[in-house]
Amino acid sequence: SVLSVTLVLTLGPHGMSQFERVYKIDRLLRSRIAPNKQKLLTVLEVSEPTLKRDLEYMRSRLGAPIAWNRQTGGYSYAADQPEFTVPGLWFSSDEIHALLLIIHIVDQIQPSFLADQMKPFRDRLRAIANAPTGQFEPISRRVRMVAGATRISNPACLDSVTRATLARKRLSIVYQSRSRSAETEREVSPGRLIYYRTDWYLDAWCHSAGAIRRFAVDAIRAVRILETPAQELPPESERTGYGIFAGAPVNQAVLRFNATAAPWVVSSVWHPNQELESLADGGALLRVPYSHEKELLMDILRHGSDVEVLAPESLRRSIAETLAAAARLYQVSRRTAARATATRQSAATG
Repeated sequence: SVLSVTLVLTLGPHGMSQFERVYKIDRLLRSRIAPNKQKLLTVLEVSEPTLKRDLEYMRSRLGAPIAWNRQTGGYSYAADQPEFTVPGLWFSSDEIHALLLIIHIVDQIQPSFLADQMKPFRDRLRAIANAPTGQFEPISRRVRMVAGATRISNPACLDSVTRATLARKRLSIVYQSRSRSAETEREVSPGRLIYYRTDWYLDAWCHSAGAIRRFAVDAIRAVRILETPAQELPPESERTGYGIFAGAPVNQAVLRFNATAAPWVVSSVWHPNQELESLADGGALLRVPYSHEKELLMDILRHGSDVEVLAPESLRRSIAETLAAAARLYQVSRRTAARATATRQSAATG
């Protein structure tokens, strides 16, 4: 299919282009209250002759059945005429800014993802934005998005997964399980793609397991789009797990943050069903339900010594063991460095 985009950039008084005025006139004529002449002049911020030219342009050039309604005292589309649609796709200046910003963000999320498909549209918008009106400048000059580390090493694989998901086709994939370090070939019906914390995941019906599975896209080693129609996923149940992990919570983490970390914790949401309590010493007590401790463990560790796990004991023990293992690693490194220094000093004095 071909999307025809018609964009007119004839500037009028006050810097508003003609396509923006036509766009606004169309919206006003479709509102419940028919706009009178004064309403149109006020909204468009133009003179009466300019308004007349715009209305005549819409009637003669675009075929708009604009009529004056004596009963309402305003303008409207004639009810006895065929339904009128403004030809092409029209954008206001704010909408152009918004679209360019969205494209810029998508480029930062995955630079090569959908690049070929979006390039013509992006180039057209940039050409409009850089028109000799002096109103626009490159979005990248004013907005910078620093993306975190991504694990997508094969963008073509992500592209195939996306195409199959949108086209509702099944996929044949070779998937590497991190837990078993083994590759398996599966036929799956892709249901939804999830972009979470700089990584892509695929919720799909696995025909081998006969159940819904979540696949990390970066762990898909090979992919092939099949002609078989995809099976739809059952309705998504309420997500109550922590982070990317689904399932009913089986535990509640009780975390005590000191006064240093509390302002950041208070302004963030760890879980929709969290409970947050401010403490007298400036700290904060956070209660978070979870079904799997893996992601919660990583989020707690990044706060270092500014947080203490009070409950449950199993989570507290996991944090303690992880920190102890890290401490041992640095102790070994320090002893090794000390021996190396002593060896060098001995060689120098010998």
